[in-house]
Amino acid sequence: MRLVVRFWLWFCFKPVDVRHPERVPADGPVLLCINHPNNLIDSLVVAAALWRKVHFLAAAAMFRNPLVARFLRACGAIPVYRKEDDPDKMDPNAKAFAACFQALEGGRLIAMYPEGTTHAEARVQRIKSGAARIALGHEAARPGELSLIPVGLTFEARKSFLGRVLVSFGEPIPVAPYLEAHRQDPCKAVDALTRAIQRAMEAELIGEIDSFKARDPERVERLWQRIQGYRALLAEHRVKDEAVQARRRRPLRRERVRHSWEAIVGFPFFVYGAVVNGLPYLIPRWLARRLAKKETDYATVRFLASVVAFPLCWTLETCVVGWLTGAAGAAVFALSLPFTGLVAYRYLVGAGRLRSRLRFGVLAFTREPAARCLVAEREAIIAELERVQADYLR
Repeated sequence: MRLVVRFWLWFCFKPVDVRHPERVPADGPVLLCINHPNNLIDSLVVAAALWRKVHFLAAAAMFRNPLVARFLRACGAIPVYRKEDDPDKMDPNAKAFAACFQALEGGRLIAMYPEGTTHAEARVQRIKSGAARIALGHEAARPGELSLIPVGLTFEARKSFLGRVLVSFGEPIPVAPYLEAHRQDPCKAVDALTRAIQRAMEAELIGEIDSFKARDPERVERLWQRIQGYRALLAEHRVKDEAVQARRRRPLRRERVRHSWEAIVGFPFFVYGAVVNGLPYLIPRWLARRLAKKETDYATVRFLASVVAFPLCWTLETCVVGWLTGAAGAAVFALSLPFTGLVAYRYLVGAGRLRSRLRFGVLAFTREPAARCLVAEREAIIAELERVQADYLR
């Protein structure tokens, strides 16, 4: 499963950037606490980033289908009943905790989403106490064994094909300092460790900005409002930031010639790739728009649909080509499909970038003051960001 998932993550996303995977021990009990911005994709990304088998805590609602439940259990998933799913079945969570303790005692790696649900906000929501209860329970039975590690997941764009993904593993959170307090007042110790886990997860997700914001909130707020104003100007003139940025750096003649040559030579490959890969690319997008009830469901639906659509369409197309040209023609055609598909997509992205720059060029020609205002505002924001960075580092 890990090999299959890694292939499809490579196919659907840019290379996943994994930071500090060495913080996850190669053996022994580990509890990962992960933010949850992108539904099923989160579990696939984390599982693919590690070589150890990951036992995920999953909502019990996912186990209602017998076939899906059998598959999840084979992958090591542990069902957890949430109050919003079925308030009458909260008691079985005692079995879930027992299963977690048993897995940790066996030196396994458990991953959970302490927020309790997936969401589209670029921050960590208030987490629940389950992670702290599991960590303290194991620490009380086997002191010094557990590695409690916060994990931050950041997606450049949830709905975009070939978007960037960052998986950041934080420093292990020490559990032993809370153990004595847990013996005297379990609730107080659980709350304290829960707050520590929350802060550690936030640090992996949003980095150092919170500490600067706490020291100079007015400056951060002014900068944020300025950025929002700049984004409003971009929307008003229907241009993109990339086009404004490119305006300051005009490409050299050698670069323009190279790009023009690539566009001319690549056009036949684009047409071919778009024709043979059009259906498997468009069908998942259409299904995701129709079936995704929340923004966090979009990438999951599209990913799963792509896993089915691409092999199915490629198989049918290869069979037709084989029927018309023979086995050799079918083999050559099958090998050309993934390569020309990626070429077509990148050609399409390049065409969109060119269209954006041409639109900004028209704006600069017809409304020069507005274009200059956008460029000047972007430069001022970048300069202020650099000053903020320098002040923070000092």
